[in-house]
Amino acid sequence: MKRIFLVCLFMLSFFFHLCGQTVVENPKKPKNPKTGRILKLKEVMSITDKGRDDYFFKRPGHLRITADGSLYIKDKEQLLKFSPDGQFIMNLYQKGQGPGEITSHFLFALHHNDVFIWDFMDYHLIHYDSGGRIVEEHHFENAGNMRSVLSLYKDFILFVKPAYLTAEKIKITGKMFDADCEILIFSKSGESRKVLAALPEKRYNFRLKGTAAAGGGTATPLVATPNDDASKIYVSHSEEYMIKVLDVKQGKIVLSFTREYPRVENKFRKKINPRFQMPPLPKYQNDIRDIYFNEGFIWVLTSTQDKNGRYLYDVFDIDGRYLDCFYLQEEPLALVKGKYLFFVEEDADGNIRIVKYENIDPFLYIKGR
Repeated sequence: MKRIFLVCLFMLSFFFHLCGQTVVENPKKPKNPKTGRILKLKEVMSITDKGRDDYFFKRPGHLRITADGSLYIKDKEQLLKFSPDGQFIMNLYQKGQGPGEITSHFLFALHHNDVFIWDFMDYHLIHYDSGGRIVEEHHFENAGNMRSVLSLYKDFILFVKPAYLTAEKIKITGKMFDADCEILIFSKSGESRKVLAALPEKRYNFRLKGTAAAGGGTATPLVATPNDDASKIYVSHSEEYMIKVLDVKQGKIVLSFTREYPRVENKFRKKINPRFQMPPLPKYQNDIRDIYFNEGFIWVLTSTQDKNGRYLYDVFDIDGRYLDCFYLQEEPLALVKGKYLFFVEEDADGNIRIVKYENIDPFLYIKGR
C-alpha cells in the first residue's frame, strides 16, 4: 500500500512539473503557535442609514476601498461612496439606458481611485473618475453574462463568467456534472478578449415533480480574488481545500497550495424536499467559502465554525505557506485592508450597519508586524 502511495505521489509531482506548476502541501497546524484564538478587534467606525433620505441599506455587500481610502458599497440600485471617515459622498447608480446609466443589475471594480461599473444586462462598461465624472463608456458585443468583475490589470479588465450550459447538460437531472467557469481578460473597449482559464465547477439541475418548474445551481462555485496589482488571481473551485494561483501575464496556473483540513459535514444534506428532483447535496461543505488578499497575505474563510458560530480564517503567504489561523465573528468578513476589517452587521432592532474594526491582535502575521 505504501509503495502504491509513493508511486501515485511521484506521478502527481511529475505531472505538475510538466505543467510548470508547484504544489505546496501544508500540515494541519500553521507556523504561528497562537493558532485557533479569537482575533482581537476594536471598533473604530460604523455607518448606518438612520435618519438618511439620500441612501438606504437593504442588502449591502461587495465593499471595496480605493487608494485614497474611500469606501464603496454596493446595494440595491445603489453604488455608495463614503469618505475614509464614513461620511456619505455620492451614489453613482443611475437607472436608465442613457449615457452613464444602468439598466438594472450591475457589477463594479476599483482601480486606484477610479470606478468601473459593468451593466449586467446591457453589456457595457462605465469608467468614472474619483469625482464621479464619466471618463469613458464602451458597449461590449456578445460579451454574455458575467458573474463578477475582478479588477483592472494594466489597461485590461478581468471578469469571471459562469459556465454556458449546452442543451444536453440542461437536461441532466439526478446527478452532479462539471461545467467550466471562465476567467477572461478584456480590453477596456471590449474589442479584444481572451480566456485565461476555464475551471470546472460542480453543477446540478432540478425539476419540481408534477410541474414544469425547473432550475439549477452550483455546488462548488468558483471563488476568485486578485492581488493588489491584479497580476495574480487566487482561485478555489472544488469541494476540497485547494487554492490555485493564476498568473495573468502568462495565462496559466503557476502555483497551487493546500493544507490538511478536517472537513465539515453538510448539516442541510437531509432537508431537501423530495418533490425536487435533484441530486443529494454533498456529504461535506465546501472547505473554502471565500478568499481575501491583504497586503501580501492570503486570508481564507473556511467552513469551520466554533460552538458560538465564529468562522475560522487561515492565513498564507504568497508562496502558499500556512502561517496562521484564528476565529472572527459570526458574520463573514466583508473586506480586509491592512489592519482594518469591515463587517455588515445588524443591531438588536434589525438595523444594518457597516462596521470598521482595527486589528489589535499582537500575534497576527501582517505586513509591518
